[in-house]
Amino acid sequence: MRSFFNKQIERVIYITLLFSNSLVILSIEICIAFSYLFRKTNRKDLLLLPYIPKGNAGDVTRFALYLPLLDKKKISYEIDYPCNQQVFNDLFVVNANRTKQYLYYMKIFWHRFFVVLRARHFKSVYAQRGLFPFYPDQKHSYLSRLLKKMNNNVVLDFYDPDYLHNQNLVHEAAKLADKITVANSELDKYFTRLGLKTFIHPLAIDTSVYKEKTDFSIQGKLHLYWTGNFINSQKLLPLVPLLKKLSEKIPLRLTVVCPADAGFDKSFCTVKPWNENTFFNELIEADIALYPVGGNLDLEKSKTAYKPLEYAAAKIPTVASPLGLTEFFNNDSEVLLVKDEADWEKQISRLASDESLRKRLAENANHKLKQHHNYRMSFEKLMTAINTPVA
Repeated sequence: MRSFFNKQIERVIYITLLFSNSLVILSIEICIAFSYLFRKTNRKDLLLLPYIPKGNAGDVTRFALYLPLLDKKKISYEIDYPCNQQVFNDLFVVNANRTKQYLYYMKIFWHRFFVVLRARHFKSVYAQRGLFPFYPDQKHSYLSRLLKKMNNNVVLDFYDPDYLHNQNLVHEAAKLADKITVANSELDKYFTRLGLKTFIHPLAIDTSVYKEKTDFSIQGKLHLYWTGNFINSQKLLPLVPLLKKLSEKIPLRLTVVCPADAGFDKSFCTVKPWNENTFFNELIEADIALYPVGGNLDLEKSKTAYKPLEYAAAKIPTVASPLGLTEFFNNDSEVLLVKDEADWEKQISRLASDESLRKRLAENANHKLKQHHNYRMSFEKLMTAINTPVA
């Protein structure tokens, strides 16, 4: 009976969501039609519109690291997050509930509508991916059309190949922007082919907050390490039986840091939530980090994964799938690459038996990271994109 009642509430809220969305779209169309009545003032320099939650890696590497630099340069800005990471996890990961999600969609669409109206008071807008975060049923980028009327310098950022999920929506939003920033050369090629003005703006990382491993000897069992979100944890799960089998030859243990219980064998794995107070100390205790990839290979090959950058920042030697790595990491130089299960066993065993190799890979990766993903350098590339005159 309770389940039936909850289902009816869900349907009512969904219908309310559709009605609410229609009202927002109607409001957008009216504002576009009368956009000449909205006076542009340029009171502040920059409006920042993240797509992802506050505290997410995509926030850190595309927004949060730059805020102190904006302050230092006396660039006035406002940043509008859709939510924080805890709210996102509660809504979409740990306690996924459609009724709560529908209510959230209503709230964020109306909220972003009024935020976009205020974009006329800024010299520039730096937006990420899309303006209606997380909503799965978008067909058109209505807010991008309105933003085009409200601001004359809109930069839209992509650090993943979002066009694989909703090509028409991404193309529409991208073509309405004045400039595009992307995280790597694969994305640059894609958006350049669309005839768009594109700038490469690498993922950024502040290496100063990471402790660096200095002792590459193995004390006791070989300590393997993986960290990531719930979705990516499913790419590690298929490796666990292989690692358990390998533990019969090489004494080893596996630590998995994940915000939700992803179904790992706790008799073999140590599973714990991410904790800022302990993360950096725990990371340098690892002997080898793992970065497995699975699922949509077109998606993986066009993204730059953040976790291998963190491993490099802490000088943790890494065994990795070849897709999703920064283009500056090469096999046998900065990482050991694998293609199949046999490779995983071979490369982990090889790295476990060679301390000098562990040290060399870790130091090379750390050097390349600081050379190509320094957040100050990445910030300057972003500012170049924002300040380049619109054709």
